[in-house]
Amino acid sequence: MASEQEIIELIEQIGIVPVVVLEDEKDAEPLADALKEGGLPCAEVTFRTEAAESAIRLMLKKYPDMVVGAGTVLTVAQAERAVRAGARFIVSPGYGEEVVNYCIKNNIVVIPGVSSASDIQRAIEAGLKVVKFFPAEASGGLDMIKALAAPYKNIKFMPTGGINVNNLESYLAFPKIIACGGSWMVKSTYIKDGKFSAIKEMTENAVQKMLGLHLKKIVFSQKKEEVFKELSSLTERDFDFCEHSAETSFIEIETNSVMRTARILKDKGILFHTETRQDISNENVIILDQKADGISVIIKNRSI
Repeated sequence: MASEQEIIELIEQIGIVPVVVLEDEKDAEPLADALKEGGLPCAEVTFRTEAAESAIRLMLKKYPDMVVGAGTVLTVAQAERAVRAGARFIVSPGYGEEVVNYCIKNNIVVIPGVSSASDIQRAIEAGLKVVKFFPAEASGGLDMIKALAAPYKNIKFMPTGGINVNNLESYLAFPKIIACGGSWMVKSTYIKDGKFSAIKEMTENAVQKMLGLHLKKIVFSQKKEEVFKELSSLTERDFDFCEHSAETSFIEIETNSVMRTARILKDKGILFHTETRQDISNENVIILDQKADGISVIIKNRSI
């Protein structure tokens, strides 16, 4: 079983936590399929319905490695039911002391909701490292999180509420945010109507927005010149196109997060390795193990 720290790290690698309301347990498995195939092997199943407990159990039965937790947990009794079903983390909309104490006592990851400095102070005194900022947009959004993070340097946030594909990147760009919770890709109407292919598509779009993969640079040797000239004619010229006299040819791609891109590549079975490159501020880069026509593919964090 994964440790508390390992679960937090998994949530951070995933980056987006779909907040799910399930009215019927029969929808649990197809929803899990859509989320996992779309690139988000994670779900916060809210305890707003009677189906929540069985939904968590069914999701984890099909995908034991999926990071499934329970949300809107208001009582210790709900937390106990969620844990029995296999929930890997507990989320509450506010700071419920009894729920927090139960989880700490039983070594369960708990992410309570906060919206003020006083709430964060209580979380720190309880020994927590991550809190849910809720409702995020209504409580001041990213500016408020930055203001609260300034005096509380050791706390990190999982904002939820009002976050969508349009503001996702700006939230995740702040290093004190480990992930964002959201429900825009798992709309209740889509679940009720069985539109799981639409959920998968919206999940894929959310992942693409999160990663922000962008062709930045093409460097080619003379023998590859014609190949790259043809490629450039098919691509909008929003990247640095560089001739190179060396024998090495490569494509450089920028991403919002090397860490999250690596997780996606691993899930898709794409082989790669990471290296520390001195020429780009000692940051880790991803280098695909398989070359395309002798051309290396390098993925690095976007310059800010």
